[in-house]
Amino acid sequence: MIRLDAYLQQFITKEHGVELSRTYVEKLLEMGGVKLNNEVIKKKGFKFNSDKIAPVIDEKALESIIIEYQTGKSDDSEASSWSASSMMTVLDPAKLERAGDISPHIVLEDDDILVVYKPPGVLSHPGRGDQNRDSMVYQFAKYMEKIHKYIPRAGLLHRLDLDTRGLLVFAKNMESYNIVKKAFETRKIEKWYLAITKATPRLNNLIKNGLEKVHRKELPHPYEMFRKAAGYDEIKAYMRSLPAFELDGYIGKARDGKKMYFSLDQQILRRDRISTMKNCDSTIAIAGEYNNDIFLFVQPHTGRTHQIRAQAAYLGAPVKNDRLYGKTYTPKGTLGLIACAISFSLKEKQYNIVLPPRYFS
Repeated sequence: MIRLDAYLQQFITKEHGVELSRTYVEKLLEMGGVKLNNEVIKKKGFKFNSDKIAPVIDEKALESIIIEYQTGKSDDSEASSWSASSMMTVLDPAKLERAGDISPHIVLEDDDILVVYKPPGVLSHPGRGDQNRDSMVYQFAKYMEKIHKYIPRAGLLHRLDLDTRGLLVFAKNMESYNIVKKAFETRKIEKWYLAITKATPRLNNLIKNGLEKVHRKELPHPYEMFRKAAGYDEIKAYMRSLPAFELDGYIGKARDGKKMYFSLDQQILRRDRISTMKNCDSTIAIAGEYNNDIFLFVQPHTGRTHQIRAQAAYLGAPVKNDRLYGKTYTPKGTLGLIACAISFSLKEKQYNIVLPPRYFS
């Protein structure tokens, strides 16, 4: 015996090449799109013997559900566009109305993906804190509603911290959302950050040794690579030419619940009563020291909260103007962390995206 919804998921994946979510299978059932023994079955938990009987699926209903799943738009003329409440996040109409304009910050857009620059001080996703603060999710929804006349059920694929700036990726339909989200989860996304840090007396020898090697090479300032509009491959080759090391250890949350702590030794975190420890892995390349700022390119291999900021603090080079992990903080200053490049594949297309020169002043 097998549940009808589970059977339908497997069948549709095999016959149509589309991995419908359980929610969309339920929609198919609710609209009367499945029959057993000539009887419409709407109960998702209905069990039957698939060796003895096969459900009959209304092909028109299934096609409509697949279109809705892949594009984020219903094929029903009476519901041709999604309301704000149909998005994955229930949107507040008032916040949607006053959301900022994302248009000037668009880096790339096609039928599947929208890549934007997230400014510092703007939330990636609406949080539980300041309810009046704008977020990129609301800006995305407002843009889609205004320009494309619908708000997709897809949306934000990853997050950046409040004060981090740089590339942020949205999916414009559920098919793209599911593919890229899975790539994030299976670590098939290549991301690079530029971290501007400040040395402390505890500066790790890995950083010191790397700085000595960089200074002997007399390499250009990291900003210059972006200002000259270098392509992804050139930027990547530059970053990989730098002295680098892998920082693979553990990260956990402090007792106050705000800071994350990184260490190569799990026992040290346990001794300090750090909870919920997880593996934390990044490749760090040293790009040089300019005006007492140390520039690091960081490729995170795991996606932990505050990963780069906690690892930089561990190395004795906290991110510049980091109110949580640094020693000095200027309210009007900007956190020295920039999501500068990202690479992933989607529907046989390779996306290699670099933050445009205008964002490196």
